[in-house]
Amino acid sequence: MKWTVRLLFIALMCAEILAWNGIILHLKPDYSWLGLAATAILVLGIIEIIQLSATLRLLVFLDTMLDACSDMFHFYSRIHHWDKLLHFLGGATVAIVAIWLLEKLVREGKLYVEHATVGIIIGAILIVAFCGTLYETEEWLTDVHYLHYQKQLGDGPDTVTDEIWNEVGALSAALAWSGFLALRGSSIYNKGIYAEA
Repeated sequence: MKWTVRLLFIALMCAEILAWNGIILHLKPDYSWLGLAATAILVLGIIEIIQLSATLRLLVFLDTMLDACSDMFHFYSRIHHWDKLLHFLGGATVAIVAIWLLEKLVREGKLYVEHATVGIIIGAILIVAFCGTLYETEEWLTDVHYLHYQKQLGDGPDTVTDEIWNEVGALSAALAWSGFLALRGSSIYNKGIYAEA
């Protein structure tokens, strides 16, 4: 399944780059084709570097595709609160990936955290905050260096709202993971929720 998701990402990136150059998909997105292509390239690079599991690769692809479709089909501009929903889902997705990675590092002895569950939750929330900042920075860079006017990056309140919804999604995913461990009566050391079979 990993190769299937890689090919889906490559197809998405190619479509976005071709659309950016006016070759296919003569749609005008809410924001920009460049921003969509940059996001897909960065996301694929990250999941390849951390060697994400096949199931989580699919989850990340679906989240990235939902963002692209929302931009292409103007859900962001037509559906009230759609942006907040996507930031919530994006934050939850990044948190799930962060929890998987941190849990794996703790189990392998490559990361020591005295209170592992709490440490992983805090780590996941901080990773989501960092990734959210990267995303907002990418929007600013696209506006300044490509569009030459402010389109993708909203005003101050919009940016803060985006970051808050990222963190609400992250906290929701982290609490769900913690609750799952508690219900199962397990710890991350024997076989956590995202452990490979």
